[in-house]
Amino acid sequence: MYANCRKFFLLFLLSLTCVVNYSQSTVTDSVIALSGKILKNIEQASHDSTRLKLFSDLIDLNMERRPSLVPAWVKEAVSITQKRNYPDRQLAFLLKELRALNIQGQFTATLDKAKVLLPLLDKYGSPLQRAAYLLSIGNANQRTGNYDLAAASFTQAIELCEKNKIRDIEVRAAMNLGNLYQFLNRYEDMLPHLQRTLAKAEKYNLPEDIHMIKFNISNAEAHQNNFGKAIEYLLEVLPYYQKTGNQYALGLAFANLSWCYFKSQKRELALEYAYKSYAIRSVLNDQAGLTHLELNLGKIYLENAQYDSCFKYANSSLQKSLDLKLITDVRDNYETLALLNERQGNYTEANKYLRKFYEWKDSIYAKEKDKTLGQELVKYKSSVTDKINGELDIAKQKTKTYQVITLILVLILGYVLFKLFVYRKKRKT
Repeated sequence: MYANCRKFFLLFLLSLTCVVNYSQSTVTDSVIALSGKILKNIEQASHDSTRLKLFSDLIDLNMERRPSLVPAWVKEAVSITQKRNYPDRQLAFLLKELRALNIQGQFTATLDKAKVLLPLLDKYGSPLQRAAYLLSIGNANQRTGNYDLAAASFTQAIELCEKNKIRDIEVRAAMNLGNLYQFLNRYEDMLPHLQRTLAKAEKYNLPEDIHMIKFNISNAEAHQNNFGKAIEYLLEVLPYYQKTGNQYALGLAFANLSWCYFKSQKRELALEYAYKSYAIRSVLNDQAGLTHLELNLGKIYLENAQYDSCFKYANSSLQKSLDLKLITDVRDNYETLALLNERQGNYTEANKYLRKFYEWKDSIYAKEKDKTLGQELVKYKSSVTDKINGELDIAKQKTKTYQVITLILVLILGYVLFKLFVYRKKRKT
């Protein structure tokens, strides 16, 4: 009976994955068709300026759904900008490439490319482009474990955006800065920070950022074991991403739903959403996302006592996370493999993985990173507090000024009324 139920469930998951792949391919087919038309127009265009505009449209169209194609198109566009001596437009295309590399989880490549384009940015970059650059390298540093550098980049981006009123990047940088609190296990600070950022996004009317912040708030709730609230937030944002076709965000949302259902002891739903995420992230070639998803699948299969599947996903995730330098994933995979070997009675192997887990957890590198990150976050918090206090001082000073002016006006009015009273009294006598 149990074997039949299990077969049925696996068939259900397989059919579900096929449905997701079908809907994904339908969206991708329309993108491919439109991309083909744009490429044809590029070939037929008589002016390089027209070609560059078409390349920009082509890259924007494919950024979320087929980011792996972007670098080749950027290379073609950059060759035109170099031939025509358009350094500002060359910079614009190279910044698009940074974003595409980030989406694919190629964070080391993002940082390498960022160094190459820095001279162009220093010479020709607008405030908007500088802010976008800081956001990209902040994200790449965050995902490769350089949390202090990430915090510094996000803080600089926020300051630049506040000065130049670049609202969307300001909110995204503030959101990413809030997410860094999780690496210090300071979720009591992370949640209110994200809630303040949400209020700012709502004030600026940024629907995409509102939903992404709610997504991250669900993450903070989940880490405080409020899985019911976390699931509510995720189910709230899901229709928006389905409507807008943001496959990258959908892959993230499905993965987080999988984890929340797993922690809520709903393992069938956990596997269902894990495979939904897996289907999307495979199409996107999101290596970092797939690596983290395999880590979670390893944990789910461990609790289901499906040890072969647990080893398959945890070991695969470990190798990928080492290659991609996803430090927290490396640590967590060591822990999963230690628990797996312990449950199978392989105590020598279990001790080997457990030692590696504690070596990383207690390493000087990790402690120094945490210390520096903490300092960066305190610095940001202090600058925000100083700004708020400065605004309060200005408001208090204005209030005092208004009070003095009001008092003077009251005295003048009293004096005038007194004079009128004396004058009327004299006339009566």
